[in-house]
Amino acid sequence: MKRALIAALVTGLIALAPLPASAEQSRLSVFDGYAGSHSVYMQGRANSVFALPADFFVAPTFAELNSQPRAQGYAATFGFPLARNATGVGVPAPEYRGQCWANYPGEPNKDSCGLPAREFPQAPQAPSGSPLTGRMSSAVVIASGDQADPEATRAESDAAWGELKIADVLRIGTNVSHSASFVKDGVLHAVTNSRAQDITVGEVLHIGTVEAMAEASHAGGPDGGKGAAHTDMQNVTIAGTPVAIGPGGLMVGGKAIGEAPDAVADPILAAMAKHKMTIEPLEPAKVAQDPASGLIEATTSGFRVVMFSPSGDKLELIFGQATARAAATRAEDDVPLGIVFPTDEPTMTQAALPGRRRFELGE
Repeated sequence: MKRALIAALVTGLIALAPLPASAEQSRLSVFDGYAGSHSVYMQGRANSVFALPADFFVAPTFAELNSQPRAQGYAATFGFPLARNATGVGVPAPEYRGQCWANYPGEPNKDSCGLPAREFPQAPQAPSGSPLTGRMSSAVVIASGDQADPEATRAESDAAWGELKIADVLRIGTNVSHSASFVKDGVLHAVTNSRAQDITVGEVLHIGTVEAMAEASHAGGPDGGKGAAHTDMQNVTIAGTPVAIGPGGLMVGGKAIGEAPDAVADPILAAMAKHKMTIEPLEPAKVAQDPASGLIEATTSGFRVVMFSPSGDKLELIFGQATARAAATRAEDDVPLGIVFPTDEPTMTQAALPGRRRFELGE
């Protein structure tokens, strides 16, 4: 009977239905949530045309919290994986004010960077010697909570960028990203979304829109989680020909590029060959749940574009990545929750975002 009542309660919470009066006092006792995304991740190898000071993300955000209570938000116009700020790659701090953090408890609880930023009224400048140009916009982060009420903990991050250009290699028209982690009506939520528009790579590949989203929620217990994730692309063309990038790779006219008629495929392949460009999908979007802890994780990995300059220099771009995780338990759950997050993720999380430190339950 007890298990049936708990199962019914969890089902109602997942549907975001109002709690019955008899369960109004049921609260999350332990929880941990994370959401983060970016539209574009660049890896430039030291060279002439593609020279970048370090690998970096375009307008990344993340927001995480736990029941300690602790919360942290991060956002940037562009962010370096190797350092919390530009000083980590040899750029003096006054020259770059493009990423910001918020922490609860701690300072600051709210921060902004880019434009407007009171300390640096000018737009963040690209690192010295970089081919980056463009109109860099702003980022805002918030972290809040209440020591007496862990469910009031919240983290939220937003970033927006105008035009970004790297010589004649890459142009991104606009880019926005949003991440948030919070508890609402007794349910933990972690949501993130990043969208870039009007992208041109090597004057060959054009992407009208690429959007990555992931969301995870948890109402407590091993069966209390649900999630969703996907990367969507619209109006993709190569050398002016409409194409699609799906799980099987490059598609044209509904067929794999290798199966398309020569009259259609040859101009596309010739344009890609001129820039030594390859396009490949990464792992398909997925939602996974740990049967022991109930941890739900939703991820989308997007796709990769690799190209080379005439001298053999390499530029790698990954488009459309997002991750959301949530785990929670209630005092009446029969199975105690053990939340263990991986530490060797290759893309968005542990090592990828600058200065990021996981909060561990029990800290």
